[in-house]
Amino acid sequence: MTYPPLWLRLLLWPLSVLYGFVTRIRRNWYERGFLSSFPLEGTVISIGNIEAGGTGKSPMTLELCAVLREQGARPVILTRGYKSGLSPRESAVLLGEKVILQAQNTLNFIADEARMQAARLSDIPIILGSDRHNAAKRYLEHFPPPTHWILDDGFQHQRIRRDIDIVLLDAKRPFDNGNCLPAGLLREGKSSLQKADWVIFTRADETHPTVDIKLWLQSTKVPLSIVRFISGEPRPVTADTPPWQDIKEWTLALGVAKPDRVEAGIAAYKLPVKHRLTGADHEVFDKKALATCLISSDALLTTEKDYWREKKYFDQLEKPVYLIPLSIEWIAGESFPQILALLTKNLPKK
Repeated sequence: MTYPPLWLRLLLWPLSVLYGFVTRIRRNWYERGFLSSFPLEGTVISIGNIEAGGTGKSPMTLELCAVLREQGARPVILTRGYKSGLSPRESAVLLGEKVILQAQNTLNFIADEARMQAARLSDIPIILGSDRHNAAKRYLEHFPPPTHWILDDGFQHQRIRRDIDIVLLDAKRPFDNGNCLPAGLLREGKSSLQKADWVIFTRADETHPTVDIKLWLQSTKVPLSIVRFISGEPRPVTADTPPWQDIKEWTLALGVAKPDRVEAGIAAYKLPVKHRLTGADHEVFDKKALATCLISSDALLTTEKDYWREKKYFDQLEKPVYLIPLSIEWIAGESFPQILALLTKNLPKK
């Protein structure tokens, strides 16, 4: 990731201090009841982070929901639908590839992560709305209450009361450069982790997270686990495509927060990538640039999130499209079944 030059970070540092102060005050006011928060019927579990960037919330949310479903629960995912195209007061509900509760006004919205989650978990409703409390209330007007509400990217969302807060940290750079926005990427200071019920380091390797970071976190008495994401072999979108090993030249298109991590994940497959096209997280690709790249390559490789953001466009391409599947390997600490068992046994009865 490219950071602003030092002089600019120094210039922005006072704003970062102010930002961190405001977020601490805001959290404190919610805890003291000066700002209103609301409960939901059922167990509310947040999967969040403290960094404005990719820490793997979507795959972890998918795994958590799959575990709950295996246990006989009926979870729903409640997400703000960042850059979905919905207005602040709108909400919608996806189930599989269908919109089962349409937005109040906007018919064609993007919702890349939500559509990916809905496709992977076709029997679990995905509720989108930046006002998540009102989106949940609207859902309950049409459907029965779930057993679990999963707040995707919910650690800073204090308006809905949580029973369990699970926070993800990037093992290689858990606190970015140590500064809050805008001089750094932290949404809150690292002291906020004391409010977490469990911390999971993601994208770990043999040297990360470092011992000093693990010891610091353990001193806060917050339990932790460590996982790594494993990129699988390129998976074709349609069946009538050649094996990925037969592709001689690839175009790699990535519109995610940390494209370098994606490339590192697929390095083991030694793909002959001729063109690389990157964009900002959640942003649509430059279609002209993408078409130019595809003229002189044999296939397109992208992430599942990128595909679901522009599915209609990708499905119309003449060149075959392959996706990069992700799986999770738990390498230290407890995994979700044990985490849920440990954290839910002391929850107060509602």
